Amino acid sequence: SPFFAKYYLTTGDWTLSLWNDDSRTPLYTTPSAPAKVTACGWSPSRPGVYFAARADGYLDIYDLSEMDMKPLSLK
Repeated sequence: SPFFAKYYLTTGDWTLSLWNDDSRTPLYTTPSAPAKVTACGWSPSRPGVYFAARADGYLDIYDLSEMDMKPLSLK
């Protein structure tokens, strides 16, 4: 994260995982997406917001401040 250096994202197996440097397991892993997740990244301006690009053309937007952790999906 550009705001918190010890947090990072990974993608694989159609999911996105949030990690920190102090943990050997993810803090959170998203449910499997409807299509392959091809890229992920943090918002450069909003702490706690990250994105997942999917092979079907959708961009999923996650906000860690939202308790349900459901993404907003845009095409």
